[in-house]
Amino acid sequence: MLQQRNLLWIFGILSVFAIAFSIWVGGKDRRALDAMNSQGVNQEAWVTQLEQAVEEKPESSLLKYNLANLYHHQKKYQDAQNLLQEVLNSKDLDQKLAENSLFNLGNNLYRQAEKEKELQKSLPLLRESLVYYKDLLDRQQREERFSSKKTENPTDQQLNYILVRQRIKILMDLLKQQKKEATQQKNIYQLLIEVKKKEEEIRQELQTLAQQGSSQQREQLRNRLLTKRRENRETIQVLRKKILEQMQTPVAPPKAKGLSPNKLI
Repeated sequence: MLQQRNLLWIFGILSVFAIAFSIWVGGKDRRALDAMNSQGVNQEAWVTQLEQAVEEKPESSLLKYNLANLYHHQKKYQDAQNLLQEVLNSKDLDQKLAENSLFNLGNNLYRQAEKEKELQKSLPLLRESLVYYKDLLDRQQREERFSSKKTENPTDQQLNYILVRQRIKILMDLLKQQKKEATQQKNIYQLLIEVKKKEEEIRQELQTLAQQGSSQQREQLRNRLLTKRRENRETIQVLRKKILEQMQTPVAPPKAKGLSPNKLI
């Protein structure tokens, strides 16, 4: 009975490997998952099996790597990130698995950044994504120095690195624009304070004139003050409207331009 249970466990692990091992090699992962879906394969069932396998064999980097892939395509980005970081910290990690994990971590963090609506949260994720791409490219450059294999066309890793750098620049420019607008908004508040101060001065002058009795000269001065008060109050209304508009305008990171979803999974 024990031997039969062991055989079933081994068969289950081999079945998982048969489909999961092909998932995250270069750009083939999306096609592999599409094939799973077209064949009616239940991803949730594979996730459950892989989770059980990882629980029984927590030292296996390959099991964690494949489970992270399925988490990523279920948009469980944080779970995928945690597993990939565990893979990179493994002692028995081989070179190919390390490179694939770095590449997918870069992709994973990029997707997390795109979900964020605030620039202050999106930018750190993009910068971290860039770190993993850079680490991967440095490894590949070291390999090329000791081999005759040279690549003429840019790789997916190089393209992703370039595109994420461009994305960071776009968001940095937008953040500068936001800071500039915040400064302008501060100036509007300052201007509003100054105009309200003038309003108080006009009120006091009108009150003083009323106590001095009536004369043609004082009546002319009163009319001028009333005209200033009207202009002042119109300015206050305009400033308040601008402040209200700025407070109600949502600011979110712009959607990435020129980024191919086939390159960044």
